[in-house]
Formats: sequence, C-alpha cells, structure tokens
Amino acid sequence: MGCATSRREDANARTFDDIRDGGVTITKKTEQPLGVLLVTNNVSGVFDDVGTRLPLWVQAIGETIVSHRADFVALHLQEIGGTDWKRKGLGHVRPYVQAVLDAFPEFWCSGFLCDMNASETFTALGSIYLVRKSAAHCVQLWQFNDADGGAGVFRSVADLASPLVAEPQADARFCRLAQFPAHFFEKGKLSRKGYLLTRWRLAERSTVDLINIHNMHDGSNVGAVQRRAGQVESE
Repeated sequence: MGCATSRREDANARTFDDIRDGGVTITKKTEQPLGVLLVTNNVSGVFDDVGTRLPLWVQAIGETIVSHRADFVALHLQEIGGTDWKRKGLGHVRPYVQAVLDAFPEFWCSGFLCDMNASETFTALGSIYLVRKSAAHCVQLWQFNDADGGAGVFRSVADLASPLVAEPQADARFCRLAQFPAHFFEKGKLSRKGYLLTRWRLAERSTVDLINIHNMHDGSNVGAVQRRAGQVESE
C-alpha cells in the first residue's frame, strides 16, 4: 500500500438504509491510492432498537467499505443514545462500538470518541474511525497534547492502540468536543447541538480537520422559515 496520495469517497446517509448510496470520487494519479470514505449518519433509530437495527447498520457499513475499497473510514454519528437517552442513559453505546470492532478485524479502530455526559450539555455526537491495518503507516492522528501538557504532535496510527479509547469517551488528547452556546439559539436555551473535531494526516501530505457537526434544530428551522418565508421561497 503506497502513501503518495489519496482517493476520497463521500457517503452522506440519513438512515442506515441510505448508507449504501455512494458519493463523489476524487482520484489523483497514483498506482496505489489511499481510499477514503466519509460517512455522516443520524443513528437515533439504530439506538432505539439496537438488537434489530445495529446488525443491519454494521452490514450496510461493511458493504459500503467494500464497494468503495476504503482504507480510511470516518463514521460521524449524530443522535447517539436514541430518542430516549434521558431515561435509558448511554449504556448501549458500548455494544455499538463492540459490534464495529467485531465486524472489521482487519481495521485499526479509534473506538467511540463520543459525548458521554448525559446532562444539559449533551451533544449526542460520536465518531468512529477505521484504518485498514495494511495502510496504518499512511495515516497519522493529531494528539492535541501529551500527558504532561506538552505541544501537540501527529502520531502514526501504526503506533497507536486499537481501540484507541477502550471506553467510549471524548478523549481530549485526540479530539475536541464543544456544545454551541445558548446565544446561538433564538430562545437562548441550550440544545443538543455542537461539534466534535479530529485532525488527520493522510498519505503523508494531506492534513485535514474532520468535523462531526450537529447543527440542525427543527424548532429553529421552522422559526426561520416563518420569519423569512419569502426569501426561502425565492431561493
């Protein structure tokens, strides 16, 4: 597996069934490109029925990885915990990432980088990254700071444990998680919206920030349409 450049495949999925849809392919000339697959998915429905839907979701991801010949896979998930997370908690996040680990043994796995703070600051965001082990030397992950608070540095995935985080968490060494402040919203009330950021170096020369963002809010969208209906219609 060469590291000279990368090929990128995008899959934007709204449900686990939609994941099978492909996306845009960008390929530079090289004999051995690095296949990159980016997936964003609202998984509320999967978490609401993990026993039935999680195996189907994992199968859909596997089929997409195969069809796009992906070596680096970013799974950006929103609404982790499902619709009843306040009552049920977030205990079912663990079997979710375990299912991914079991399904893709040929990949290095980040584990679940996610928000596990089930409180008013909860963003319902989670990211899982997979790197084909034969291509691990082609991918580096930014470590924001070391154990002693030193400067950040890129680290080769080949030298990192798999899973990177043994327990689901937003490990501050490898990601940045933030909730959008209350003044972003019309009523000044905190909402489960925010972002989770990681930084990668692919194929030795392409440095990218991957941002899992949760910024859609039905109430705000309805209000915006009511205030600016003419503008929306004209567009």
